[in-house]
Amino acid sequence: MLVPPGDGANLDQADYAEATGFSWVESSWFASASAPPDEFAVYAGPPAEAELPSSATELEDGLLSLGEGEDYQTNIDGDLSVDRLGRPLRLAQERDRLATSFSTPMLESWRDEEGDTLADDDSLAAVAAALDDSGVASAILQTLGEEDVPTVGIGWAVVDGEPQVSVAYDLGSDDAAQDAVADIESAYTDGSSAATQQPYADLVPFAGAEAVGRVVVVQVAAEPGRVMVPFTMLQQQDLPYLTAG
Repeated sequence: MLVPPGDGANLDQADYAEATGFSWVESSWFASASAPPDEFAVYAGPPAEAELPSSATELEDGLLSLGEGEDYQTNIDGDLSVDRLGRPLRLAQERDRLATSFSTPMLESWRDEEGDTLADDDSLAAVAAALDDSGVASAILQTLGEEDVPTVGIGWAVVDGEPQVSVAYDLGSDDAAQDAVADIESAYTDGSSAATQQPYADLVPFAGAEAVGRVVVVQVAAEPGRVMVPFTMLQQQDLPYLTAG
């Protein structure tokens, strides 16, 4: 399951491609991060070589902008094909990548390779590595700000023609992950949703769990058409084990 970067799911993709000169679906890979009001995305493949539209204006620092105004400045009476709030989108093509953001300083830091990155976060890196080991094709990671489980990730893959969903919990240490496997399995098989009161076994059927370093990876036997259920539950803070206590 490929999830569009940022607010892409709520935009017309044809209009977006016409306005920007590229489409995220043409990427060989992309990664995005969102912490409102900031959004940031990096694309590899054809978008990195795309001919950006003549409507893109060059800023003083060498970056490009689609739309006029200060960072995050809204204009709901203007062109909303790139952003539902009409905010100007900053762009940069560097190192065989295309990056976009609503923040000029953020894009400058990426271009100049300055500052920390999400890869420097041990928790995010551990969850990403565990999902990679599970063979997922795409994933969403979310930091929770909790000491016991600081990060959760959900990944999607197709195995033997069937959808496979992996849910990864960072427990902070190898020992904690080993100790949590049984409790996490119990949460999936015996627990119930706080939001709907339905058994988790019906919502996210448990298909196995294992500790991968400091992370516990759960396999969910998702039926076609229901592969986004774990992500919806994460957004509602109703994912098994996170609500067990």
